[in-house]
Amino acid sequence: MADTRTSDKGKGEEQSDKRRSRNKNVKAAATGVAIGIGSAALVAALLYSNRPQDDKKNDTPNDPRFEPRES
Repeated sequence: MADTRTSDKGKGEEQSDKRRSRNKNVKAAATGVAIGIGSAALVAALLYSNRPQDDKKNDTPNDPRFEPRES
């Protein structure tokens, strides 16, 4: 009696192909989400760094160690 499982794709191979395809889709989605989160973090950092400084909030005197020296 000949073994017919070797000539055609077995049920297990078809399921593993479907699993691989699902895993690729999940990886692609996860990569897209990670890129989106990273981009949002960069935009937030740029917006935060470029915001105007309020002089009212800076009531504490400057540290003299960091003041420019008089020549």
